[in-house]
Amino acid sequence: MQKSTRSTGQGVELRGCENTDIKANTIKNCAVSAAKAIYAYESPANTFNAALNISDNSIRSFAHSGIFIQKAEMSSVINNTVENCSNSALVLKSAVQTQVSQNSFKDGLYGVYISDTSDGLEMNSNTITASGSGLFAANTDNINAYDNSITAESYSVYLKSTGTVDLKNNNLTSSLYGVRMDKDCINTNIIDNNVASNDECVYFNGLTSTNKNTAKALTITGNSLNCPSTKAAVRVVYDNITAVIHSNNRADGDVPYYRFKGDGDTKYRKQYGDMTIDNLTLDTTDGVSKLSWNTSFKPSGYQIYLDGEYLGNVETTECVLDSYNGQSITVIPYKTYKNITHLGVPMSVGS
Repeated sequence: MQKSTRSTGQGVELRGCENTDIKANTIKNCAVSAAKAIYAYESPANTFNAALNISDNSIRSFAHSGIFIQKAEMSSVINNTVENCSNSALVLKSAVQTQVSQNSFKDGLYGVYISDTSDGLEMNSNTITASGSGLFAANTDNINAYDNSITAESYSVYLKSTGTVDLKNNNLTSSLYGVRMDKDCINTNIIDNNVASNDECVYFNGLTSTNKNTAKALTITGNSLNCPSTKAAVRVVYDNITAVIHSNNRADGDVPYYRFKGDGDTKYRKQYGDMTIDNLTLDTTDGVSKLSWNTSFKPSGYQIYLDGEYLGNVETTECVLDSYNGQSITVIPYKTYKNITHLGVPMSVGS
């Protein structure tokens, strides 16, 4: 493509195609502005591409992106090598149900860039290096990213206005934040990842949220977090959040583990590690069930559940239940700062 003089400079161009395989091609060297090696888009207007299978291609040195899919559904991008594309290795816009697996994406500003109300990304077993973000997602829903290795100079994962996002079992390495969340990230689950960062490993920037009346759910559990001792492993700022954050391991063992800032605060609130409850006991004398425990940390209160049903909150380290009858009881400590609620490690006693 290096001698191409066309204003678009696409290698393979697809318009409104179905059941199409683009496989085992070598496409390289186009410096024409906005050039894309493989470009699929609507034609005529509002006509989706469907079931595109892009696999085993070698793509290198395009001025914009390696693979650009716009208005497509049920497509797959598997086992491709994309290198040195100035903007992105892979762009997905208004894409529905896309599988991205076993690719090598190297040396672009973005590894995978997904936006424009896309829905359903299954992303696994990819190796990505990027100067910006390894995975950038904006205005998208239902992302499931697991078993990926992502190294980025800015953010391994950058989320903006996303619905449900699951990040599990990934290796994330970054010069800035491992995972950054801006604006309205409604339901984000960060579980069992290895995160190494030169700043915070996980940063929820609720200051940018446009709708603080909408509750956000944030789960951060089972991760290995490695960052400088001057930084918090997890930082949450502002917004209407219920956070389940526990059982994470900070590699250097330093504090602070977590740092929170609520609306109206001028400085960060107390920094603390995982909350735990120990010595949980149950007294069932005279048909009255009294649950009590000791704790080394002083949370705002405790949530009490009986067989998964929420009964209410207590502030002391004991509660009386009307009935027990061998049902499972769960106690979860929580800490509240302004409109941020942080849930601790649950402890249970069963039948």
